[in-house]
Amino acid sequence: CADSCVAGEYCPRGSVTPTICEKGYYCPDGKLRVKCPAGTYGKVTGLTDRTCSGKCQKGYYCPIGSTSITEVICPAGTYGATIGLQDQTCSGECEAGYYCPDGSTNATAYECGDPSVFCPRGSAQPQDVAFYPAHYSIYGTGTTRQAMRLCEAGFYCMHGIRYNCPRGTYGAEAGMFDTWVMDVIDGVLVTNGNRNGTYDGQGTGFTCSGLCARGYYCPS
Repeated sequence: CADSCVAGEYCPRGSVTPTICEKGYYCPDGKLRVKCPAGTYGKVTGLTDRTCSGKCQKGYYCPIGSTSITEVICPAGTYGATIGLQDQTCSGECEAGYYCPDGSTNATAYECGDPSVFCPRGSAQPQDVAFYPAHYSIYGTGTTRQAMRLCEAGFYCMHGIRYNCPRGTYGAEAGMFDTWVMDVIDGVLVTNGNRNGTYDGQGTGFTCSGLCARGYYCPS
């Protein structure tokens, strides 16, 4: 024929002129056109080998045939700690006690926050304990809570923190929260609709299941 194609271009059967290798591909010998491998990208035309334009940037991944160093951002809940990542798993899940927004580059991108929130492994954002009444956050430090637990008998829970039922009161069952009363009249607890009040005999406002019975005493 007229001439031979060279690396960086390709000529299918019946070509009249060479075709320049497109972005996202490399052409090693004038015959083959191959997609840039996963983990790499081809941002220009005329590439000649499998290294293409280089490896994908940290916090991103490049599927096969990518054309940008930031082709696809690592999804929230994961992180991309190295260059050349190939798929949406990136480098793995965010560690428990922390959360990772889109494009995070390490497993401990942000501490979860105060005890009112918790972050299981792979968290994209903190979870609010307030959505689970009568629970408290557990494990980790005060700013890296990892899970939650139902408040046990003898305790009440608010804002992700577990408190002892006060002296002079008792907590007969699990799952207590906001156990406030308006008043005590002849030993009977009087509550309002929100269980919000000010008296328990100890000045805290919390009575759990009620006041200790006459003839008995109740430590914290």
